[in-house]
Amino acid sequence: MFSRPRLVTSRSISSSATPFEEEREVGFEKFYPMTLGEVINKKYKVVAKLGFGSASTIWYCRNLALYKSVNGYNLYRSANFGTLTKFGRPILCDFSLARNGQVEHCHDIQPDPYRAPEVILEMSWGYAVDIWNVGVMYVGLLGPPPLEFLQRSEYSSVYFDDKGNWKCLNPVLLVSWEESERNLESSNKKDFLDFVRKMVRWTPESRASPSELLADPWLLGDVEE
Repeated sequence: MFSRPRLVTSRSISSSATPFEEEREVGFEKFYPMTLGEVINKKYKVVAKLGFGSASTIWYCRNLALYKSVNGYNLYRSANFGTLTKFGRPILCDFSLARNGQVEHCHDIQPDPYRAPEVILEMSWGYAVDIWNVGVMYVGLLGPPPLEFLQRSEYSSVYFDDKGNWKCLNPVLLVSWEESERNLESSNKKDFLDFVRKMVRWTPESRASPSELLADPWLLGDVEE
């Protein structure tokens, strides 16, 4: 699915006053100080940087049988592989912040644009927040949340009035599911939207479970390998 990454030549940008990539993340120094060309575990040679996030950085490596000492810490610009034109089956990755969802949690998780409503409202959360992440859209697609759901949190009044209406300065415009999806047509589009609607629901208990999603007709349809 990906073309072979190009070899990357490092270039110092220490003179730049503008923070870039990991430098914009608080506490980036906690990451392992990777160096291009470094060999990990006497086997994997670091060839290119693919991307980064708040909890991890992804590096492309070649399988070797060489050894190189580890020293220093440098920041590198991610390799650009262009825009994908073909898609295969999704792959789960980046488990650096994985948690046991069978135990209730209350701390903040997830990037702001994709944060589940129960996390925003500081309710306890579990596995259902990941289902929200998989199908996340915006409040405009769902309409006002159920009052029963808002009553679970003492912080709901920060965002909603006593009737469940959004009360913050920035308005939330109503959005059509059908108009939001422009890449699919006919029955494929309908089946896909039905699949997403099972995930993007206000209450955690009403979202589909992972096993239910895996059995969804749209997901089991023809997918290019």
